[in-house]
Amino acid sequence: WGAMESGLGNGSLELSNNLAEQNMRHFKRTIKNLFNIGSERSAKNVAFKFSVG
Repeated sequence: WGAMESGLGNGSLELSNNLAEQNMRHFKRTIKNLFNIGSERSAKNVAFKFSVG
């Protein structure tokens, strides 16, 4: 608890998860788009893309 209390007691630290949310934006958009693949051929292309890249 000591480390947490010292971190919360420091007024110069920003208590925000904004940076984490910005970094996850691309990932969340990709996941959303995967639900709209629509065909088996497209699904195979997407699977190949993620397995290589």
